[in-house]
Amino acid sequence: EAVTLNNDPVKVVCSLPSPEQIPRTPAQQDYVSVPVRVLVNETIEVTSGEYRFYNCAATVMKNQNTPCISCVTSQWGCQWNAQDHSCSDESDAVSGDHVIKPQQPESCPQFESPNPPLIPVGYQIPISFQGKNLDIYKDSTFSIGTERMERVELEVVKEEASKFKFPGFRFEYNQQQEVNVSFHIKERETQRKIDSTLTVVLYDCMTGREDCSLCKHADAKYDCVWCSSSGKCVYRELCKGQEEPALCPDPQITEIIPR
Repeated sequence: EAVTLNNDPVKVVCSLPSPEQIPRTPAQQDYVSVPVRVLVNETIEVTSGEYRFYNCAATVMKNQNTPCISCVTSQWGCQWNAQDHSCSDESDAVSGDHVIKPQQPESCPQFESPNPPLIPVGYQIPISFQGKNLDIYKDSTFSIGTERMERVELEVVKEEASKFKFPGFRFEYNQQQEVNVSFHIKERETQRKIDSTLTVVLYDCMTGREDCSLCKHADAKYDCVWCSSSGKCVYRELCKGQEEPALCPDPQITEIIPR
């Protein structure tokens, strides 16, 4: 039931529905829209619109690799508690270095800046990266993984105060020349994900470079070479001990269509 506010005919106030009447928040969304109508005598519609009920806890589902950043950058003014790994409405009742206030993503515990940023298919390369705001996790150990590693998770090694690395992984992929690979990082004891913006580009020298000439014209950053023994374009280290031809062999006509 709607009533006028302070006898002002322009302003109308209505009670919120009970929690059990509010629809479930859709997947990959941190709010649910509820249609609202204002009726006179329950029959004549005066106006209509929608009202959004938000859920801070659902913000982390929008990007599960960065729960803290997703929480504090939401439009709802949510804060992140790194101690209990939760996202909630902003409140002064909880304070401390472990509480990240709204719109302060740079204060989130996180891992960033992977090196190298390019990873070739079929060859394992160690990857190093930086960590920051990790004081709360000073005694923790971490593991790293990604969907393209299936269920494999590898130990993260701490090198210096803020520098970490892991031995890399031998990826297989041949659908495109390039694809982004985003890594998640977990605290090993709790299996909770700590924010990770670690994204590298996985590339395949062979895809789209089926002959020597195309291989030699690949961007130098990929370090692709034409391997004579296999007759394939591959990452240089995969053709180690074999010389790349200085000149590509003459092209051969293998078929003419129509005959």
